[in-house]
Amino acid sequence: ELVRDAGTFVELRWENHLLFLDEQKYLPPPSDFPQANMRVMVPNVDDYWQLANQLGARAIKPISDRDYGLRDFTITDPDGFGIRFASEL
Repeated sequence: ELVRDAGTFVELRWENHLLFLDEQKYLPPPSDFPQANMRVMVPNVDDYWQLANQLGARAIKPISDRDYGLRDFTITDPDGFGIRFASEL
């Protein structure tokens, strides 16, 4: 749910969590692989993988079971920042 939109800054609410996104237009263009990513733990990562594909998100690491005990995938936002969705195995 969109809580606040101030042009280059937005505040989103997801369940009981807030996410703040701040666009920085002066930064260099994104590379092919993000330097950092944020992990979002979800109950069923396969549902989010399906949604990401339906929305046409750019996946840089497809869904898979990982040796660190998670099933996850990573997409990038338009600025090239990585967002990783995961569920415990």
